Amino acid sequence: MTTPPVLTGRSRGTTARIAGLTGSSAFAAAALVHTAWGLGSAWPLRNRADLADAVVGSDTMPDARACFAVAGLAAAAAALVAGAGGMGKAATVARFALATGVAARGVAGGRPATKVLGLEEPSPRFIQLDNTVYRPLCLGTAAAVLTAAVAT
Repeated sequence: MTTPPVLTGRSRGTTARIAGLTGSSAFAAAALVHTAWGLGSAWPLRNRADLADAVVGSDTMPDARACFAVAGLAAAAAALVAGAGGMGKAATVARFALATGVAARGVAGGRPATKVLGLEEPSPRFIQLDNTVYRPLCLGTAAAVLTAAVAT
């Protein structure tokens, strides 16, 4: 029987950097795509109706202010995970809180958020994408942020 590897100071730092880069990149990508959507883009789909069905579960996209608000929050999360705020106790607690929130989204799924938008039931396409793409992406991002916070 072999014992699991132990992270030494050097490997712990490398793990923290890779995890931090992964989590920060995920949030930066989310910020960019939400900014594009706020500016009227339908990327990566052909039109806004298809986009709304895929990412919100309805026939219309949220307004630009909502897209920009999410973009701002995602950009702030990217900065926090990348090291903004330093490495002190408060920043570490903030990273743990961020990881917890993103993990909760991954576990709960997107249906609670669609109810906030006034939808009784999101579209079948959204539910399928939520189960196969959005939720796993949230859980992976949360794991990266948590790993970065623990390894620092």
